[in-house]
Amino acid sequence: MTYEKCQKLKLSDVEGDRSIYDFLSAVESISPDFTSFWTNQMELQNRQKTLIPAAGPPDALNTQYSLVKIIELYQNSRYILNAKKS
Repeated sequence: MTYEKCQKLKLSDVEGDRSIYDFLSAVESISPDFTSFWTNQMELQNRQKTLIPAAGPPDALNTQYSLVKIIELYQNSRYILNAKKS
């Protein structure tokens, strides 16, 4: 995947949380609730260096989320929302 290649090259666009915030900004007009929730979670993580999900297994504590994980969560949330509409 291109993202992972960029990480290996240590490009500034994918260093740290920048790519996650860029993704959240890109989907904000489509999914403001998702963006708001994950922006707040990322801020908590940055303050505490620990992300505590609202729900999840105990081993989810101290999880560092990546762009790939956030995109996966976004895809799942869109799938669920679309399924509810049908």
